[in-house]
Amino acid sequence: MKKRLYIIYPNLLLAIITLLGLFFGIFYIKNGIFDLDLLAAGVMVGMAWFAVLAERLLKLRLSSFLLCCYYVFLLLSLFFGRMLSFYYRFSWYRHFIYFLGGFFASLLGLAVIVRLDNLGFLKFSVVFTYALFFAGFAVALWEIASGLVCRLFGFPKHGIAENIGTGICGALIFSVLLIADYLVYHNRYLEKLIGKI
Repeated sequence: MKKRLYIIYPNLLLAIITLLGLFFGIFYIKNGIFDLDLLAAGVMVGMAWFAVLAERLLKLRLSSFLLCCYYVFLLLSLFFGRMLSFYYRFSWYRHFIYFLGGFFASLLGLAVIVRLDNLGFLKFSVVFTYALFFAGFAVALWEIASGLVCRLFGFPKHGIAENIGTGICGALIFSVLLIADYLVYHNRYLEKLIGKI
């Protein structure tokens, strides 16, 4: 009988993030590079392990789908965007990350409202509005935090309103997809998505 190999994707992504962060952190320290890239390596590892600590300490049951989205977003924004300088090499990449951030923030808002109350008792408009406002709040908070870090280290931060607007556009696209699912498919895909989160 053959043994099956089961891959737990959140753990695999966590290991990749940890190894990349440690490798690049040691590389930066060994070469005397003490800038935002070293901070990004530390923040990437810290934020990845924060999800594990929050899950264990607060006894949250985060789904594999949500954790994978979170870890992929960390890799795209901090590793590729900051440490590999995709933000500076490709003019569209920053907008893509903020758009994706708004999309994922809406997904997180949907997960939060599903956990707060039984979705069967909530109207679609309440779920839709909550996910949209949660995403707007999360994107604005994310931009304020990144602006504070940049100001703390003396780097200029430009386009704050544009970044928030791009994130909210991602949330609006997620909302348009929810509306299309509601009108055309009568929440068939929303129910599948809720099953995963």
